[in-house]
Amino acid sequence: MSPLVRGKRRLTSFLRCSESRTCYLATAIFGTLSYLYLFVNNISNNDMIACLPKGYGTGVTSGRWLLHLLGGLTDRVWGTYNVPLFNGLLALILLALTSALLVRVLELRSKPLCFAVAAVTAAAAPIASAMFFLFTVHYFALALLCIVAAAYLLKRSSLVSFLGAAVLGACSLGIYQAYFPYFAVILLLTLLIRCLHAQSTVKSIFLHALRCLAALILSYLLYWLILQVCLAVLGTQLSDYQGVSSMGSLSLRAIPQAYLEFFRLPLREFAGFNATLFLRVMLLCLMFFSLAALIFFLRGKPGHVLFALLFLLLLPLAANAFLVLAPDSTIYTRMCMGLMAVFCLPAVLAEHLPMGKERRKKAAVLGVSLVLVLSAVNYAWQSNGNYQSVYYSNRKAENYFTTLFTRVKSLEGYRVDMDVVFIGDSFSDESYSDNWLETPFLYRGRTGAVAQLNQYSRAQFVANYLGYSFRAVTEEEAALYAEEIGAMACYPDSGSLLIVDDLVLVRLE
Repeated sequence: MSPLVRGKRRLTSFLRCSESRTCYLATAIFGTLSYLYLFVNNISNNDMIACLPKGYGTGVTSGRWLLHLLGGLTDRVWGTYNVPLFNGLLALILLALTSALLVRVLELRSKPLCFAVAAVTAAAAPIASAMFFLFTVHYFALALLCIVAAAYLLKRSSLVSFLGAAVLGACSLGIYQAYFPYFAVILLLTLLIRCLHAQSTVKSIFLHALRCLAALILSYLLYWLILQVCLAVLGTQLSDYQGVSSMGSLSLRAIPQAYLEFFRLPLREFAGFNATLFLRVMLLCLMFFSLAALIFFLRGKPGHVLFALLFLLLLPLAANAFLVLAPDSTIYTRMCMGLMAVFCLPAVLAEHLPMGKERRKKAAVLGVSLVLVLSAVNYAWQSNGNYQSVYYSNRKAENYFTTLFTRVKSLEGYRVDMDVVFIGDSFSDESYSDNWLETPFLYRGRTGAVAQLNQYSRAQFVANYLGYSFRAVTEEEAALYAEEIGAMACYPDSGSLLIVDDLVLVRLE
């Protein structure tokens, strides 16, 4: 049988097997519950607004060389008209494939666990937060698929599989660097699975651990080399935004924080990943189960136990690796894919840990599956609340700018050929508020009504929602009209709008 035919049969078997179909079903159900409202409405955060009607976000200057290449290719061949339903459904299809491959990597055979892992993968806060960025979320989903595919290839012993895994890891980094901790988490879980299997030898566990470490290192090196080539060819350099230019530098002082934040997940909110009390209780249950299961495992072979404890010790650090690798970066919810370890670890233990009686194992599988599904339901509820809050935030900002431009057009002597010129940086209006900020389930990455007024995408917001334009004052204009500007009040007070020559001046803070 030729390699092509053999590969086709394996692919067909993977796509059609019962575990994969279970993942498709879970992704369809929880994708609909979580994102239908988002997909069929025009709900945009500030970055999405900046990329309307087209765009794919920041590319090579943010270190995302593959995003730059894919975005440019798509723009030329297909177009990058950002349609929420199209981009969102494509992302869900890729997530369904990712979950199907993930359960194979984690060697999950139980249908309840397959369904639960796929459900929580589709609905969890990091994915729901990424959905705010519908202009690029399908690329994010592709990055996750690359990671899980790389982990799958590493289960094979050939050199070609190893190199393929390294290339896929580099490609994932080239789309979104913050998913790299998820790669490390998945590899640690595969190593733990080997420890749980009595037939594995200590030597095979050690060699596979070296193989996984080498793949991570080679992935980053390939990513970095390709990035340098792209920067040189395009004649540009990395931006300083969120510490991108110093990406990869280690902050050893952040290691204790990485462990602290991981083990505090059941106790306090972290980056929107566990915003509700219900979720924190679910995480506490999962951690207690994992601890109890591992205590049971301590009776196993000493070599297996020692390696398992080592991999478990590294798991919290891998999950929060962005705290160590990018200490100057703001932590957004979409960056927390590594924390999915708290859901995957109990599933792995319930599936693979020998528990003696079959009834005990069945109870563990059903119990973990139930907690994961309930977590997914809570995430779906939170996500709809987040999307609804952005809807109302945008309506408020739209009304605010509508009022402003109505006042501009109502000025005596106004003509349509006059430039509207903003002086200052920020709107500061005590009469304008955002009651949705009081809600307890906000993901990081959403834009509130007050913040929306002062985002970098303010001009695009006005253009998309109102159809008008404005510009910032130039240095020459500021000097020329210094006396008039000094006498103006700040918007929205009376005297904050003034026509001078052929300009409409709007004074901000």
